[in-house]
Amino acid sequence: MLKKILSKIKSKEFWIFVLVAFSFVLIKVFQIKFKFSDGNIYFYMGDALLRGELPYADFFLASPPLQVLVISGFLGVIRLLGLKLIFLKLVPIIASVISAFFLYLISKKILPAFYSLITPFLYLFSFSVLTTSDYSSGVHLTTMFFVISLYFVVNKKKPLWGGVFSALALLTRLYVAPAILGLLIYLLLKDRKNFLRFSLSLGLIFVSINLVLLGFFGADYFESVYRYHLLKSEGLSKTKVLAFFVNWDLILLILAGGVLFLKRKKEVLLPSLVILTTALFFITYSDIYYLYLVLLIPALSLLAGWTIYRSSQYFFTRNSNVFKLCFVFLLTALLIFIFSYNTAFYIKDHASVANITFLDDISKEIEEGSKPEARVYGSFDIAPLVALESNRRIAGNFIDTNRKTFLTGMYDVHKRTQALEGKVKFVILRATVNNQGQVIKMDNIIEKSFLDKKCKLKNTYYTTKDYTQNATLLFECSINNSNRN
Repeated sequence: MLKKILSKIKSKEFWIFVLVAFSFVLIKVFQIKFKFSDGNIYFYMGDALLRGELPYADFFLASPPLQVLVISGFLGVIRLLGLKLIFLKLVPIIASVISAFFLYLISKKILPAFYSLITPFLYLFSFSVLTTSDYSSGVHLTTMFFVISLYFVVNKKKPLWGGVFSALALLTRLYVAPAILGLLIYLLLKDRKNFLRFSLSLGLIFVSINLVLLGFFGADYFESVYRYHLLKSEGLSKTKVLAFFVNWDLILLILAGGVLFLKRKKEVLLPSLVILTTALFFITYSDIYYLYLVLLIPALSLLAGWTIYRSSQYFFTRNSNVFKLCFVFLLTALLIFIFSYNTAFYIKDHASVANITFLDDISKEIEEGSKPEARVYGSFDIAPLVALESNRRIAGNFIDTNRKTFLTGMYDVHKRTQALEGKVKFVILRATVNNQGQVIKMDNIIEKSFLDKKCKLKNTYYTTKDYTQNATLLFECSINNSNRN
C-alpha cells in the first residue's frame, strides 16, 4: 500500500494536481471572510456540542448530525492550537480539494494520465464551487463523501466501502439521496452482486444510525430532520436559480453535453445517471437553492473531461502535426479562459458580497454593554456568529431562526416572543433600510410590538454589498430583575 502511494506521489500528474489544488486554495484563502450565511448556525452548534449540549434535544437542527460533529471536532482542534474562529471557514475549502483529488483518481481509471487532470481542474474552478465554497452550508462535505463513494465503487470495486461513504453523505445532507439513487441504478444495471453489497452497507449504516437517533431523541429528531422538509413551500424561483447556474457554468455544461454526440456513451453511464436523477429531484422538489447544484458539478466535470479526451482523438489520429498543435492550443486556451474568467468574476462580483465587516464592532458593543450571562437572539445568518465572538449564549438555544421554521409551522413567532420576554438582552435583526434611514423590512422572527415596548434600537450596522438586505439592527432590551445583566 505504501509503495502504491509513493508511486502516485512521484508521478508528474500528481504534482500538477497539487499545483491546481494549491492555486484554488490560495485564491480562496485570500478571500476568506465571515459572511451572512446559515454556516454561522453550524459554527455555534459545533460550540454547543463541545459544551455538552445535544442537537434535537437542546436545540433545533434541520439535518442529520454529521456536519455539526465535523465542525465541532474542527473547532476543538482550532481552540487547542489557539487559532481564531475564522479557520472554521477552511472546512468547505478542504472538502472541495479532497473531492477534486478523488475525482482525479476516478478520472485516471477511465482516462489517460494527462486527461485525468482536466476533471479536478474543471471541478475546482467551476463557478459553482469557487463561489459556494465561501459558505459552510454542508453541501461540500456531502459532495466529498459522495465522490469518495464513487471512487470505491469505480476504482476499487469495493461496494461495501462505497455504501459506507454514501451513508456518510446522507448523514450530512439528505438531498444527496437522488445522486445516490443514480449510483444504485448504475450498479443494478451493471453489477447486481455489487448492487446488493452496496445497498446492504448503505442501508445498514444509515438505517441503524437513524434508529439510534430516533430511539434517543424520539419525535424531535423525526420532526426536524424529515417532517420539516416535507412541510416546506417553494422558496427561490427555480427558473432564476437555474438561469444563474447556466449563465456562470455554461462552458462546463456545454462540454458535459458534448458526450451526447460521442460514441461509447456506456463508459460515462454512471455520471450520466447521477446527473439525471439529481436533475429530476431539482425539478420536482419545491425548495431549491443554488448551493444544491454543487452536487451536479462532479458528474458534469467527469463528462466534460471525457468529451475533451474523445475530441482529442479526432485530432491526434490525423497524420498532420498541425491538427495536434491546434488541439493543444485550443485546449490550453480553453483552460486558461475558464480559470481566468471564473476566478476574475468570482473575486469581482461575489467574494465581497455578504461580508460581515462589522463583526468586531458589534461583538465589542455587546461585550461592553452586558455581563457574560446575558443572552442574545436574532437572525440566523448573523446572531450565532456574534454570540460566539462576544462570548454570549443564544437565548433559549433558538439558534436556527430561518423564516422557514416559522412558515412551516414548526415554530410560532408569538410563542417565541413570549419565551424570550424578560430573558433576552440583545436582539440582532437583518433589515432593509432606505436612504432616509427608515426600516422598510426586517426579519419577522420576533414580534415588533415587543421590540417597540421592551427594546430600543442601539445601533445600525450597514452592509455595503449584499444579495438582499443592507443593514443589521442591534436592539437592547429590558429584562427581568432576576436576570438583569
